[in-house]
Amino acid sequence: MKSLKTIAIAVPLTTLVLWGLLALAQLWASVVSNKAFEKLTASAAIVIVISVITSIAIRAHIENAKLKEQGYLDSND
Repeated sequence: MKSLKTIAIAVPLTTLVLWGLLALAQLWASVVSNKAFEKLTASAAIVIVISVITSIAIRAHIENAKLKEQGYLDSND
């Protein structure tokens, strides 16, 4: 489960950093066309949102498993 946590943090953070670098490059040097930049921005936003939602679900699952293990929740499978 530790690797899932790492991935859930690394993916949105890496996407955000890469998009930030692209945004700065686009601001100063017009690296890609405006249409391509809009598409990349939308794609980065979607990846970040999906990653954050997934990480929240993973965290909830891990917490739920810990509570079941400690006997605070019934394990009605």
